[in-house]
Amino acid sequence: MTPGRSAHDEAHAHEAHAGEAHAEDVHADEAHAEDAYAGDVHAPHADVHTAARVGPPAELQVDVYVDVYVDVLCPWCFIAKRRLAAAVAAMPDVRVSVVWRSFELGPTLGREPGPTAAEEMAGWWGDQADARIAMIRRLGAAEGLELNLDRARPVNSFDAHRLLHLAAASGRADRMLEGLLRAYHIDGADIADHAVLERLGVEAGVTAGDVAALLASDAYADAVRADEKRAAERGVTGVPALVIGTRPPVSAVQSPAHLVRLLKTV
Repeated sequence: MTPGRSAHDEAHAHEAHAGEAHAEDVHADEAHAEDAYAGDVHAPHADVHTAARVGPPAELQVDVYVDVYVDVLCPWCFIAKRRLAAAVAAMPDVRVSVVWRSFELGPTLGREPGPTAAEEMAGWWGDQADARIAMIRRLGAAEGLELNLDRARPVNSFDAHRLLHLAAASGRADRMLEGLLRAYHIDGADIADHAVLERLGVEAGVTAGDVAALLASDAYADAVRADEKRAAERGVTGVPALVIGTRPPVSAVQSPAHLVRLLKTV
């Protein structure tokens, strides 16, 4: 731990470093306007190996298997989700299976909301904070997302990840992740609050009883830990991370055009 910083600060700083790791991709996107994609692209929902699938009809054989490591706390993950949906939609002749994998940026965070994400970022980045926050908001807006970093308050996301796994079991992972990301980054909801998770689960199509049973137990805890263990084995150190087949992980914060090229060179 860095001297003078609490475990709470260290956990949030890890999120900052994860976003910073994608900075070159972000700047490359802005420098290559022809690759830019604007619009609120919502992926269709389907069940492929309990994954959220976007793209061609179900009768086509799966051509590309993709694991995407995400955390609800990460604004880059929301941006990447939109860009990946756009990339897959641009390949109607290819069936892509996308599995959303768990990765906690702040596993030691408590369940009670503290400072906002913007306030935390101001502590990490100092005089550069306003410009960097503006960049995140600008890139989100380009994807139709109003990222309210001044409303989002980082909390422990473990139960949210368990809920995502529950939804995946019935083919609702993409819808569930969308709801969690939207609630946290746009509405400023407390995604550690069980009442909030119950509401979001039902909105995603999971029965209220199943969500309540999940939150009253440790169901899918092993699945979350298994994802995180596999992430470490694969060399994933931040999110959003894209793993195509057996290839090494790469940043998922890339333009749809570049993601298409990655997906087509399997």
